Amino acid sequence: MNKVIRIIVSLTCVLTLVQRTSSDVMMSSMKIERMVENEESLLQQLKTFIDDQLDRIKVMTQFFADRWLEIHMDNSTTQAELDHPNAIFLVIKHFSEKYGTALGNKLDIFLQFATLPDDIFLSDEEDIHTASLALIRLQKLYNLSVSDMINGDYLGFKGPSLTSLDAFEIGLHALEDKDINKSLEWLHASLATQSDGTYSQWKGEEKLDIATVKAIMGHTYLYFGEVEEAESLDNETKTLNTNHSLVLRVKNALRKTETEEDGAELEESSIYYDNYTKLCRLQSQLYEEPPNDVRLVCRYRETLLPYYRFQEELLSISPFVSLIYKFTTDAESEFFKTAVRNKLVRGRTFKGKHPGVVSKGRTGHIAWVDNEDSELANQVAEKITQVTGLKASRIDYSAESYQVVNYGLAGHYYVHMDAKQDTFERILTFLIYLSDVEMGGNTIFPNVGISVSPQKNMALLWYNYNPAHELDILTEHAGCPVLKGQKWILTKWILPGKSNIFRRRCGLKPNLTQLDIEDKMRRKYRT
Repeated sequence: MNKVIRIIVSLTCVLTLVQRTSSDVMMSSMKIERMVENEESLLQQLKTFIDDQLDRIKVMTQFFADRWLEIHMDNSTTQAELDHPNAIFLVIKHFSEKYGTALGNKLDIFLQFATLPDDIFLSDEEDIHTASLALIRLQKLYNLSVSDMINGDYLGFKGPSLTSLDAFEIGLHALEDKDINKSLEWLHASLATQSDGTYSQWKGEEKLDIATVKAIMGHTYLYFGEVEEAESLDNETKTLNTNHSLVLRVKNALRKTETEEDGAELEESSIYYDNYTKLCRLQSQLYEEPPNDVRLVCRYRETLLPYYRFQEELLSISPFVSLIYKFTTDAESEFFKTAVRNKLVRGRTFKGKHPGVVSKGRTGHIAWVDNEDSELANQVAEKITQVTGLKASRIDYSAESYQVVNYGLAGHYYVHMDAKQDTFERILTFLIYLSDVEMGGNTIFPNVGISVSPQKNMALLWYNYNPAHELDILTEHAGCPVLKGQKWILTKWILPGKSNIFRRRCGLKPNLTQLDIEDKMRRKYRT
């Protein structure tokens, strides 16, 4: 302890000397006298500073000892367990509370001096909010019951259970996100699993009890005109107008909803429960029922180079969508994941001329790789060229760089299109799966009823324009939420460029089939 005091005093003295010597000091007798007179006051302030630092060191030392012991206990969370949604949620919450709540501003002071890799972070309250919404996304898309999720059962995928406090926090975050239906479900489940009347692990200064939770639910019901439900809760608790900070927070959230959105909808958006939801739930199936088009066959995709020969399955004729099995090797797939490990940033969505914004509809993290970055990257580009007959290089504006995307807990990309109407861009999308996904994560085409389960080294390609129909965009698609595992994908967008000249209608007659169009286009514009 004495050593710590000596270090702090030494640092303080050095800083003081630096400050004094750097200023323009008038060496008058009066200034010297004032310095001597105020030494005792200076020392008192120094003592206060030292005591404060010692208190911080004491708290941080105790935290370090407790946490070090905790992570080395046999029941601590292992890397292998982080596939389960509940485990991921609990780890995010655990780190946020352990470091953020326990250390407070002491953590900020430490992080100023800590040297951490760029891809390492400590979760905070905002991450708990995001993780809560991710669980609700899984609940909606895969039709999960709240009770099963609390028990850690996700369609038979078992993991850790959640507490009544966890359920309450998820419901509160859903309410703040204007998802009223799901909020009430989780709040009801929180009450159903509560046994002792209080939420003893609540991190707020005010006590959280059943009455407060019911008051929050009562205000929510009142907002939607569900008077009977609200009165029932009011008769139970007589605290509907409580001034608990959480209740006030809910009131403000509901008022903001009314102002910004002219009220919220109790019913879930039908788009989630229509074809999109149905296709996401197909898991490993390709179709809801066997295709009836005789042209949808399996074949070998021949290339100019004799040692390139790929197994292909045609999934759709119009739009043309095709699967190519074992397109990349394990070494090629692992290269791309390794190349971006420290570069991933949250993907953004773009609308018209507006800059990219972070959206709940796109939750993956992305990074870019160029063909020239590695011989393996260039090798994959050459295979894309051989398969499509279209050049996959950025040099002459014939393709974009590779985009590598990593999706974690409930990671998804909502229904979207890769190209814009009549902009003549992104002729073809060539998507490669860099990992297997055990549950969820399908790529779907809702307009044509296709659902593809990710399989490592498999490629999925489609044309973004139909040259026989005035360049209409037909390939609306989406990435379903990941339920178990991580999803890594690699995408190369082929552009018109100087090599891949793509004239309007491609000189084809409108009555040709899309398969004929694809074959003729591949022959005509082969590089």
